[in-house]
Amino acid sequence: MDVTQLLALFVSDPVVTIHTGMRFFHFIGLALGLGGAILLDLMMLRFFLRGRIIKETYGIVDFASKVVSMGLLLLWISGIGFLVFYALTKPELLTNPKVHAKLVIVAILTVNGYFIHSVILPGVKSQIGTSLFAGISAVKRSIFLISGAISAVSWIFPVALGAFPQLNFAVPALVILSAYLLLICAAALSMHALILMTAPKTLKEIGESGPDDVLLLGGFPCAGTPEAPQAMPIYAGARRRRLLIEGQG
Repeated sequence: MDVTQLLALFVSDPVVTIHTGMRFFHFIGLALGLGGAILLDLMMLRFFLRGRIIKETYGIVDFASKVVSMGLLLLWISGIGFLVFYALTKPELLTNPKVHAKLVIVAILTVNGYFIHSVILPGVKSQIGTSLFAGISAVKRSIFLISGAISAVSWIFPVALGAFPQLNFAVPALVILSAYLLLICAAALSMHALILMTAPKTLKEIGESGPDDVLLLGGFPCAGTPEAPQAMPIYAGARRRRLLIEGQG
């Protein structure tokens, strides 16, 4: 098959070609958003387990957030395109409860994405040089974790809906959304449980001296307390720490 025959194959049925093109961009948006969201959640977990946030790895988080935004934009553009396309060609498809549920999920995803960009990411940036949850109340920590759970589930769920055509016109939107909310609750509880299980170990590791993850020299109290004559600077390198220990710094 030469190029001419290939082009003729696409232009022979413009309706099918338009629908295929929208599906392609829709899948690209889902892939970008899901991949970026998973990367963000893994990076947040890494920040917690490593003990402190460093500027270089935060740059990866910032880049991943832009990838997620691009995926969400493609999702909205292709989604609106689908609605217009169905209204003009197959109006009956607009009555599919799965479409209604997906619209609600994408709307929640958009609101949560705005919250992440306006609140959570600036909060993470402000923690550079310290641990992820240092100085953050339990309520704010829970909000961060719930937002992460909403992001992950809200990207995975549309992919699942698209992968199961058996749900078309078969399951009410309320049932789909109920399952969606249950998954968010399960994901949020799992994240809280993980933090509670790893927090003691992480705090213990932060208190031990090491080349990358310590905030203060192990065994020294925090600066400002009566028994803290000298605390190790947060960004002290390995050589600087050795000099301070030997009294030459």
